[in-house]
Amino acid sequence: MTIHNPRPRENRRRTCATMDEHRRLVQIDPEYRRRRREIELDTRDFIARYATEGLRTGVVRIPVVVHVVWNTAAQNVSDAQIASQVAVLNADFRRTNADAGSVPASFAGVAADSRIEFALAVRDPNCNPTSGITRTNTATTGFTFATRNNVKSTATGGANPWPSDRYLNLWVANFTDGL
Repeated sequence: MTIHNPRPRENRRRTCATMDEHRRLVQIDPEYRRRRREIELDTRDFIARYATEGLRTGVVRIPVVVHVVWNTAAQNVSDAQIASQVAVLNADFRRTNADAGSVPASFAGVAADSRIEFALAVRDPNCNPTSGITRTNTATTGFTFATRNNVKSTATGGANPWPSDRYLNLWVANFTDGL
């Protein structure tokens, strides 16, 4: 998932390249398609077997690492801004957001608290203490739609992901064409 660096207030808009990246991988990577199909089938099977039993009563917490890739000081978003966005994400997933009552009628029957929360990681992949935020100063002045995946590798001016089976990786960077 890639989160884009906020622009000046008058030009801000919410953008996320997750679905663009998903569609790209579906088109070019047979292994990705196979794994996604497997996850979907496993999920459907789990729901079919356990949906009426309500087995999961607790909250699942997902450790998050935010990779801030910046070229200018203005692009180096603050810890407070990151914490604020994690709080917004949690409010959305727990259905405690201010506009939770504004669900369109077609989704009202399925809108619910997912019992999923996100928290900045407290341990890095080597089990060292962390804030859950990495900061990479880059010579790259901005990433474009065509170079968006460069943000996910130190070799191309970005920051390498942490193991995706243990962390949700998010990148914050300057995208010059607005994706």
